[in-house]
Amino acid sequence: MTGAIPAANVLEAVLNLLFEEEAQLARLLGLALEEQRALVTSNVGALEEINARMLELADGLDVIENRRVALLGEFAEDVETLGDLVPLAQQLGVDGFDAARERLVDAAVRLQQAQESNARLIMAAMRLGERWMNLAAGMTSPTYGAAGKRRAGRSNGLMSRSA
Repeated sequence: MTGAIPAANVLEAVLNLLFEEEAQLARLLGLALEEQRALVTSNVGALEEINARMLELADGLDVIENRRVALLGEFAEDVETLGDLVPLAQQLGVDGFDAARERLVDAAVRLQQAQESNARLIMAAMRLGERWMNLAAGMTSPTYGAAGKRRAGRSNGLMSRSA
């Protein structure tokens, strides 16, 4: 399995990285929820600060992932996912590997859901802004009356309807 480093030590190091990654995802989730509040209140300053902090945390996640990939490079090519390591971790007595992996997946799913919710808020805000711009520019869409027929827009009386 590994040359110089015992497999159990490598798995324990990967387990510690999973804990770090889970903590980073929890911080990102907290920021995503802060971002939702800032979006709802249209607090642009807070959004800029939150986005900068999120980028820092995302960079930290990249570093952790690169360290994990380097550690997993100690194993053969047959290891494609963290789930592939669970039986080996159990065999070598590395406790908590599967539970940590599952918590990491759950944290990633919660973060994804929060970010999808934020994306919907941003899209709704963009549509609302576009609608207000159209109203301000006088580019309103035609309206329909109770019978479903178009109502003539208000006119200033300069043109005859029969013309």
